[in-house]
Amino acid sequence: MGASLATGQPTTHHKHMYATYEDQVLDHADHCGNLTAADATKLLSDHGFTWDDVHACNNGVSWSHLEDCNAEALLAWLGY
Repeated sequence: MGASLATGQPTTHHKHMYATYEDQVLDHADHCGNLTAADATKLLSDHGFTWDDVHACNNGVSWSHLEDCNAEALLAWLGY
């Protein structure tokens, strides 16, 4: 069982080992590839960013995907 990125609480995710940090983040995404708002905020915070930073510059990543908290888009915005 995995843990929420935001709370560290157990979730329904079953992976115990991850090949990469990106895999861990993607495992927390829903069936549409989106993180919860809390998990997305935590992801940004863990890297020293806020949503204000995202809104200041999209770094070439789709706004709609960022606003949906799409895990791949957020990772791309962070430079992964």
